[in-house]
Amino acid sequence: MVVESGINRLYALEPWHIKESLRTYELSYLVGFEVQRSQVSLEEAFLEAKKTIYNNIYLAVKLDIGGDEQRIGHIYTNYQQITFKYIYFVTCLADFLTEIASFR
Repeated sequence: MVVESGINRLYALEPWHIKESLRTYELSYLVGFEVQRSQVSLEEAFLEAKKTIYNNIYLAVKLDIGGDEQRIGHIYTNYQQITFKYIYFVTCLADFLTEIASFR
């Protein structure tokens, strides 16, 4: 049995259509729900984001070059005026165990 971490299950829900979905925060959004603070520091999250960004840039460069084989010598990225926003994603991640089976 393979056990996935919660973060891997969240990645499986991508893509998040963020531009179309963002709304101004209202306290009523969280009423009746259990809420957790971020379990990842801002620095850790930024490192993870940079990996994802790099992979997307690498793929874009590779597709732009085209052909059967590409040689990408270097990709240089420069981050400026970095900001962050708290975005609440309402998700339901639960495991259910019954006498018959386990559901995820």
